[in-house]
Amino acid sequence: MADAEAKLWWFAVFSRFALFCMQLVFNSCVPDHQPDVFNPPITDRDAWTFLDSTVHTLLGGFIRWDGIYFLHIAEHGYTYENCLAFFPLYPMLTRMLGNTVFLPLQVLLTYRSVLIISGFVLNQVLFVKTVMILYKVGQKVMNSDLLAYKAALLFCINPASIFMSALYSEIIYSYLIFSGMHMFERNSKVSASVLFGLGALARSNGLLYSGLIIHKKCKDTVRLLQVLYPMTKADKWSTPTALWSVIWIIILPFIIYLSLCISPFTVYQYFAYHWFCKDTPSEMHNLVFDYGIIRGYSIQAYNSSVWCSDSLPLPYSHIQKYHWNVGFLNYYQFKQIPNFLLATPVTLLSVSAIVYYLRLNWKTVYTLDLIEDFEELKKKDAVRKNDRGFSNRKLLPYVIHLVFLTVFGWLFTHIQILTRMLFSSSPVLCWYAARVITEETRDDLRSEVNKWDVISNCRRKDIPALDHSKRNVLVDQILSDGQSYKSKLVFVYFIGYFVIGTFLFSNFLPWT
Repeated sequence: MADAEAKLWWFAVFSRFALFCMQLVFNSCVPDHQPDVFNPPITDRDAWTFLDSTVHTLLGGFIRWDGIYFLHIAEHGYTYENCLAFFPLYPMLTRMLGNTVFLPLQVLLTYRSVLIISGFVLNQVLFVKTVMILYKVGQKVMNSDLLAYKAALLFCINPASIFMSALYSEIIYSYLIFSGMHMFERNSKVSASVLFGLGALARSNGLLYSGLIIHKKCKDTVRLLQVLYPMTKADKWSTPTALWSVIWIIILPFIIYLSLCISPFTVYQYFAYHWFCKDTPSEMHNLVFDYGIIRGYSIQAYNSSVWCSDSLPLPYSHIQKYHWNVGFLNYYQFKQIPNFLLATPVTLLSVSAIVYYLRLNWKTVYTLDLIEDFEELKKKDAVRKNDRGFSNRKLLPYVIHLVFLTVFGWLFTHIQILTRMLFSSSPVLCWYAARVITEETRDDLRSEVNKWDVISNCRRKDIPALDHSKRNVLVDQILSDGQSYKSKLVFVYFIGYFVIGTFLFSNFLPWT
């Protein structure tokens, strides 16, 4: 296992270095597109030195689209109403690192350049840590070391990779959500709830992972009632004891867990309301203020926002609708057909994973894994040891989450964000891709490639030992020509979007 984790670590680092090099080449060789998007003036441009220009040359391809918002928030705070759509955890940590760990660089560089370095380094470190935690979650949920290992390798080159190195909040969100899953699978619900709550402070859809807690408490309720009902039926005087058991074991913990999940999101909405509706105008650079006036933005505590007068002022929903036209079928326009095509591969992968799980676990899906035979519960531990891969019932809430995100993405959001939304939120996509390239590999290839089943296969005497220092199970499979068309499609999709996405994003072309 230690060898597997070491190889994962190096492959994750290599994938980030390869992406950095691609971004540098593409951004240097191809002129940037100039879209009419949020792009406020650089306030310290006059103070730039050769070192600042070097930082922007090396990392400029990572400051595109939403990355400009996050960098602006880290540097200037929430100056404009539309900035509130970008949650504070990532820019806050970027600024914190820029003022602590990278503080000495402020002697040599402008503050903006220091923040760029801070945000970039933060994301690379978090990416490697996310790969490692995804491997551990895969072991717990899939009950297969090989699938967990391959899924983590695939995540290193996932189609949304550029967003996980750029100045976006995707990777800090993934790290927190996957860490929460790991704690949840270890039955540490308080830690899981805290991590899910922090995830919601990075991206709003982190709130959805409270569904794991809800599903678990529903299962606990059913099982507790299976025990209490016969007892109260035989002795009516035991009813108060049964009610107290329900309150103490189910209701109180549920309230605590749910509060931990949603309180960070609620606190952020509260502060946003005070910043834009109650506080006095804060000091900001003249260039920043003038840019907001020219663009017609609502400026922090300067010109009132419409949502301030709502009975329940929720800036996030208003901003998504007003500034980005997010709503039911609002994005269904002929001019958006290319963006729908862009989201088609991840949709097909998602639907395939969902259908595959349904075929293997129709009974579990039918009962939502809430109702089980009482005698079967006694044998649960023994039965679950044999549940591997997508036949494992533990996958159900993760698959339901994937169903919701996919449907919501196609009906409500800007469809081009579906790739990064799904890959940063749901490990099921990588688990399923790992299953495809494992099950669909020809037997002769499998004997060459998959002989390192990380733990179990290494112990088989009929399989020769693998030279771990020279071989990578995923790279070997990619380079081999003896694969099924499904495996080839998976690799073409992952590697193709890895490269093309980096090219388009780093040159400010549509890839958001």
